[in-house]
Amino acid sequence: SRLLNGLKKFSEQERRLIKLLHVIFDCLPHFIPPTSSIGDILNHGTGEKPEPEKKTPQRRKSKGRNEPAPVEEPVEEDKPYELNRASMIHDLNQKVLPGLYQFMSEGESAKETLGMPTALSIIKILKVLPAKQAQFQLIKLLSHVSSHIKSRVQLVRDTARSTLVEICISLGPAFSFSPILDSLTRNLERGYQAHVLGYTVHTLLEKVISLLTPGAIDNCIPKLVKILLEGIYGKVAEQKDVSAIANSMVETKSKNLDFDSFLLIASVVKFENFHLLWDPLADKISKIREKGELERFYTISNKVILGIAANSSFTEANVISLSKKLVTENFKLADSNQTDQVQWVPEESKRKSAREASIDTIIVTKAKRGEGNTKQTEQTDNSHVVVFFALDLFHSFLSKSRFDPKNSAQVKEIDEFPEKLVPLLKLRDNKTLLVTLKCLMGLLNFSKLPSMNKTELLVKITKKVFKLLHNTSPGTELGQGCWQLLAAMVREYDVKHLTQPQFELMLEHVHGNLEEHEGTYQQATLFSLLRAIINAKVMTPLIYDMMEIVGKLVLRSEHNSTQTQAANIFVTYLILYPLGEKRLQQHLDFVMSNLSYDLANGRSGVVEILNLIFGKFPREMLTKYAKFFYFPLVLALANDDDSRIRKML
Repeated sequence: SRLLNGLKKFSEQERRLIKLLHVIFDCLPHFIPPTSSIGDILNHGTGEKPEPEKKTPQRRKSKGRNEPAPVEEPVEEDKPYELNRASMIHDLNQKVLPGLYQFMSEGESAKETLGMPTALSIIKILKVLPAKQAQFQLIKLLSHVSSHIKSRVQLVRDTARSTLVEICISLGPAFSFSPILDSLTRNLERGYQAHVLGYTVHTLLEKVISLLTPGAIDNCIPKLVKILLEGIYGKVAEQKDVSAIANSMVETKSKNLDFDSFLLIASVVKFENFHLLWDPLADKISKIREKGELERFYTISNKVILGIAANSSFTEANVISLSKKLVTENFKLADSNQTDQVQWVPEESKRKSAREASIDTIIVTKAKRGEGNTKQTEQTDNSHVVVFFALDLFHSFLSKSRFDPKNSAQVKEIDEFPEKLVPLLKLRDNKTLLVTLKCLMGLLNFSKLPSMNKTELLVKITKKVFKLLHNTSPGTELGQGCWQLLAAMVREYDVKHLTQPQFELMLEHVHGNLEEHEGTYQQATLFSLLRAIINAKVMTPLIYDMMEIVGKLVLRSEHNSTQTQAANIFVTYLILYPLGEKRLQQHLDFVMSNLSYDLANGRSGVVEILNLIFGKFPREMLTKYAKFFYFPLVLALANDDDSRIRKML
């Protein structure tokens, strides 16, 4: 009490006096050993004190005769100590705590002292109070601090927020997070306070997340999700788009904190309680109608997946079962919403460049032949978004090698996926189609799954992919995904599931686009497809025509990666394909004649081809053509004026 009075009289010494109070309150457990306090709740999970063991009275052995030994009288508890303890607790409740609260509110430097020092002093007292009293005082303290977060002064809000974080850490977030959240939602209800609430929730999560174990704050998840969805879809989100409001205070400047909070929550939710996080999101999905809102949900979905990947409660088996469950439950519903809809790609979009031809697909009602009906319609359900989430989750684990090919139980579960993925290729949502293609490609590379060795399944996949290509612009991401999957199927499996017309269609696509998209991601996909076809030794006249284009790229390309890939494909073709002596001589003449090509970059490409030939051709063939190679190389070494080329030679 004297120290508290000193805080009022000697404001210039308040920091030292508060430190002294801290020292005194640290010693409280030695003077007031807690029986059933908030400290017990933190350490043992309950406030119950174990019952003392009852001692059985001992009988004394007497000589001569068996006489019952006198029973020892129980020692009475130290009543003066109990009275002293009760008196101290009474003084803490009636004198010390009210004085600290008053100082927090009325001190000369209340804006500073509101923060850590005084509030933490109160927390030290709460740890020795009986549980009911401690919980009452904790609610009072949290309400007191939370009320300051409503302040329009930024410094006061920041200090109060830091105080809440310190209280949460001091008491342990598993115990204190829920009452803190309750206090915040009671005090921050309207107007700008809603922005402060979302910002404060994110700050709390970010600061204490490393102290939480999965399941510790699961009881808070419904409230948290409600707050975050309001910040993403509600009036709070609308206000953030108004520049005058967005720049008015720190809490409104960032638009991504609510999304990041979903990542933090997903990283600590227990798998058994995942429905607490997912059910409100699924309910929100069903009500979304605008494209912008849907894009925001895809961002939430991505954050949740990142959180799950860092969550120790989610095993690989859990992820497989969750993904299959969501796909199975939602595919039929998603499919039923598009039975009368077809995908339409304008012809002009097929002629756009890769940059212009982004996803141009729209949903249209199915028209009878000759009517040309292109009226745009709106899907009435977003079950395909749930399917997308499930597949994206599965693919994230698959692409990061989280599944073990040597685990027979996992392989058995994963082996059911290809059959489930094939029907999804008829959905009309480009995002879902693309992630389906990625999952199929990941399964091709994962392991030799028994289901993927079935020719019947590979034929189904191939037909679905070619049907997608027929309705998709080649320059889109979806189109590239189709070609990549076909390349992987040709590379990893027997080509019996592919027909000659299908191979010719693939080669025609490569032939028409390889030079046009030089140095781009699309060209890398085309090279991958061509390399797979050549390694499979597919026999078709188009292959021989393709080599002319590949040779031109070696000479004319300004990109080293393009030259290298073209050179490798050219030499692989020379080695694997049955070439007559005349055709082989024509190809070798093309190589040697271009040792004197005008551009140095072209000459370096030719030398790269020769290095590959000398490293990969059979020795007897090299011996046969030794003179043919030797003299032109000597002349090139003597006459080339580029030091880099001479060094390569």
